[in-house]
Amino acid sequence: GRRRQARAGASDSLVSRTRAALKAALAGIQWPRPWNKMVTTPTQTQLDAFRLAFVELASLQHAIHKASVGSIRNSADFGSSSSIRNSADLGSSGNIRSSGSEAAGKTDVPSELWALDMLLEPVLMRFHFHFEGNKPTNNIEKPEWVFHTVLGQLASHTQFLLDHVQPLLDELGLPQVSVKDEFTRGLVLAVCVKLRNDLPRLLQLRAVFYHTINETLSFE
Repeated sequence: GRRRQARAGASDSLVSRTRAALKAALAGIQWPRPWNKMVTTPTQTQLDAFRLAFVELASLQHAIHKASVGSIRNSADFGSSSSIRNSADLGSSGNIRSSGSEAAGKTDVPSELWALDMLLEPVLMRFHFHFEGNKPTNNIEKPEWVFHTVLGQLASHTQFLLDHVQPLLDELGLPQVSVKDEFTRGLVLAVCVKLRNDLPRLLQLRAVFYHTINETLSFE
């Protein structure tokens, strides 16, 4: 009992430090500012620090997840691989997503990657800032603003994700995880949550409701 708690505490501390290192590295490359709007682009040293921190967090999560899955397999027979994955899912702060690893039928890959979550977090924070509460941009009559924002974020960040993040996933043995798809899925989920929250008001505004439907179909 005490030994297990000590191991868990050490693991949590290591995860916190590794997350902090990636957060600092992201700040160093000015994420999530689009590169084409930077006054000065990140140096090679800053990019290397980002790559190292990203790989370290992903590798740490993989090691923890693998140990967790091994413990579950040793303690009980959970039947299918999907039940093992669901029981051992380490998850994260609540944002996003299932990964392509599920389709591949692998239980040794976490269904969410903390490192990708950390890329999404500041982008989603900006989304929530503009489209929640009493902000002028949170205008139920202008659903197109939501969709344009998401498309703009994808246009701004896709090249960086493909050039600097996808190769890291490939090197980690995760080529089935598409960083572009995961990033898109996270943003689309935020849109879905917003639309669901707006639905009671939309049902009282027929013209706005139909306008939102049209914009949603155009976005898809």
